[in-house]
Amino acid sequence: MANLSKSEFKLAMQCPTKLAHKKAGYKSSTEFDPYMNYLSDGGYMIGKMAQLYYPEGIEINGNTEQALAQTAEELLNDKVVLFEPAIQVNNKLVRIDILVKDGNHFQLIEVKSKSYNSLEHQEKGDTYFKATNWKSYLEDVTYQQYVLQDQFPEAKIDAFLLMPDKSIKSEIDEMISWFHLTNISHSTHFREVAVQFTGDAEKLRAHPILKLVSVSKEVAGLMPNVIKNAIVFIDSLLSKTPIITPISIKCKACNYTVRDEDHLESGYEKCWGALAVAHDENGNKVPHILELGQLGNLNPNNCLNELIEEGKVAMADVPLEVFYKPTGEVKYNGRPMYQATENTEFLKSEFKEVLTDLQYPLYFLDFETSQMAIPFHAGMKPYDKVMFQWSCHVIKSPGAEPEHFEWINTHDVYPNQMFIQSLYDLIGYNGTI
Repeated sequence: MANLSKSEFKLAMQCPTKLAHKKAGYKSSTEFDPYMNYLSDGGYMIGKMAQLYYPEGIEINGNTEQALAQTAEELLNDKVVLFEPAIQVNNKLVRIDILVKDGNHFQLIEVKSKSYNSLEHQEKGDTYFKATNWKSYLEDVTYQQYVLQDQFPEAKIDAFLLMPDKSIKSEIDEMISWFHLTNISHSTHFREVAVQFTGDAEKLRAHPILKLVSVSKEVAGLMPNVIKNAIVFIDSLLSKTPIITPISIKCKACNYTVRDEDHLESGYEKCWGALAVAHDENGNKVPHILELGQLGNLNPNNCLNELIEEGKVAMADVPLEVFYKPTGEVKYNGRPMYQATENTEFLKSEFKEVLTDLQYPLYFLDFETSQMAIPFHAGMKPYDKVMFQWSCHVIKSPGAEPEHFEWINTHDVYPNQMFIQSLYDLIGYNGTI
């Protein structure tokens, strides 16, 4: 059966052609990205924490058919809390993070590891969720409510997001050590993680860092557009007619760039065809228009997309006026313009002047920080920065060989003050960083 899941709906809202790529088995680069896995680890831990806030909750397990059957059976109860219940109706399929049923009233709760600040929300009011970086999350919740309402048309449904609140200081030390992740998927294309909790659940509930935020008003506003788009996407799946999205500069963000044994071309290459690679008049490969920096900000009057429509996809095809402001000033310190017009490395004229102002010693500094949804230490807030390592090469005088110094936190304590003190001990107030 051609079902539209909530992840597929979210994907199609980004680009309808991506839905066709996913259904056709094209691989996404995010499936193999260690950084994306790192981010998802925080999501898994937040998901487990959210479930611990509802100790009476029942987890729905198994494949889709088993999950649908168990969900239907549990929803016969007048009151119940379900984790990952499956709802399927009219070619729509969703797994809801947390569903609270009380008679004919449902609370639909979507758990997100995205940072949220309740103080800012209180200050900005209804405008808080109007920021574009919330739109996809709210559409996700809206689609789930659409499916649930279709299954239970007479029910009252309230929609919520449950998220880490950046305004709350943790009162629990080493909270993150209570969550242990294990990869349990044997698939090379799908990552499944089990989370074991070894801490004090009552203490966790007594000092919550997740905030339950009503988004019913936002969902109501988005619902007509979500319904309209869902119908289009489902019709496409049922008719097996892919929705072809015109290629444009937005394709720079496409993640369907992977070839495999089943696909000799990637999804991106399927869309772009011969234009996936740029050539000059002699047939030589040249930099592509999608490689241009600040691409989305260099598209006045849609001129770059018009070039693409004409089949002009070489960076050299971009007209020079794109790189200048109406005042004649070059945009973004000239970086995109130099990228498009220079064929070799270059130094701006101001560079030599800057060099004369350098004071020795010279410090070439690199440092690392971590921002986790679950705070490392008591007194920290979700997504507070932990500065845990620095590395520095020092050139003490002109012509001297660089010397290497480094520091890393090896103690299970809040490291930021030690980070600053150790760096100050090396650098002090002299020289240039």
